[in-house]
Amino acid sequence: MSKTGWILTALIIPILAGCQQAQQQNKADISRKDRLLADENMRLRGELVQCQNGLKKQEKMLEQYRQENKEMTKRADDAAGENQNLKRETAQYRSEIEKQKQLLDQYQRMLDSKDAPALCRNKIEIQKKLLAKCRQENERIQTEAGETSQFLMEQLPKDLMEQVEQLSQENEQLKARIEELEKTAEH
Repeated sequence: MSKTGWILTALIIPILAGCQQAQQQNKADISRKDRLLADENMRLRGELVQCQNGLKKQEKMLEQYRQENKEMTKRADDAAGENQNLKRETAQYRSEIEKQKQLLDQYQRMLDSKDAPALCRNKIEIQKKLLAKCRQENERIQTEAGETSQFLMEQLPKDLMEQVEQLSQENEQLKARIEELEKTAEH
């Protein structure tokens, strides 16, 4: 070979060796990148599984909350219905107490005038019957209501409870007044 052939060979061999070394280095870089990508992929899959498990737990909790909400809504509706019934009964008792107050005033006027003692006795008998009927109705309501009534009564607004207490006190006063009138009518 000639000098030129040797020179070309000397130049080509290092170039080829450099290319081969660069190729091997590229393969090492690529395999390292593949490992890093695989590791990242595994980590992301783990996070995905955790997120899916968390989502399932959240869905279960959501369903549980929906069921609890339905139960609470039903209880609230039932309580509202009972509350309306109690308000209606309270209004009836108020009206009955008002009637009894009017009768009591009428009896008091009759006693003050002392014009019609027989009429007064008749009215007192009617009043006794009404009072007995009210007591029976009250006992019936208390036995029917039982624990539910107690539960709802504890939940009633304070002003309604105060009104019921006031009406009860007025009822007791009326009873005492009726008994007093009965005693005075008998004498």
